[in-house]
Amino acid sequence: MQRAAKDFGEKLPDKSILIIPPDKGNIFFSYYPYNPDKYKSDEGYYDINDSDFLKNVDDSIFYESFNEGLRRSLNKYNLNLFFSDSIDAFLFNNKKNSYIFSVAQKELIEYTDTFEQKEMFDNALYVQEFERNNLVCNVWFEFSELDNDERSMEVLFNMQFTSDLFEGDFRKNWRTGEVTYEYTPYKLEIEDVYDLSFYTGYNSGDYIVDYLFNLFLEERIGEGRMQNYYRFDERSNTAQNAGNDKFIIIQR
Repeated sequence: MQRAAKDFGEKLPDKSILIIPPDKGNIFFSYYPYNPDKYKSDEGYYDINDSDFLKNVDDSIFYESFNEGLRRSLNKYNLNLFFSDSIDAFLFNNKKNSYIFSVAQKELIEYTDTFEQKEMFDNALYVQEFERNNLVCNVWFEFSELDNDERSMEVLFNMQFTSDLFEGDFRKNWRTGEVTYEYTPYKLEIEDVYDLSFYTGYNSGDYIVDYLFNLFLEERIGEGRMQNYYRFDERSNTAQNAGNDKFIIIQR
């Protein structure tokens, strides 16, 4: 596996990638007063003006922060990188090992839920609850390989998440028996929206190279024989098990 990773790293200069960023019309904002994953049957509409962050998001900053993160990530790798303003150059480039990753849709979700901390003291359960703000950034890529009819288009999904953070512990006064919860809150701010968008782009860049790496491994090992999905480390040209840190392949 490590030999294959070294070979892949050496072949990166032969690969060309065209990135087509999301059209602003394909960026969506959704607000929920609850965790939508727990109530998927609820198709009610909730006014974005009731949100804490989405109503104040600057669309242009949100859009550009994602693109900048994606560009910075991919620039780490020794490959031929093209964006939508250089499509002609991409098409005139060597068409072998040429790949297109087009952002079909991007979504930002804001919702609130209840965060709980629990601890037992003397067989008594103490619970501290907080209302928590959450932000989820979803992105769908459509992948295709230029001049390769044998490889069908695939849809690749990436989700990144951030939320309010409460760092604390239950403390018991052993003289009085009183139990209190002492904590420090780290609440989301509007800048966290743009940071999340940037990180989603940056993370997606790594996932793109990892995806190509696993296609390379599949071709070398044989389709259907790979037991794991691997991450590629560009600093050392080595491989490691990706676990859940990867694209979700929706269509194959």
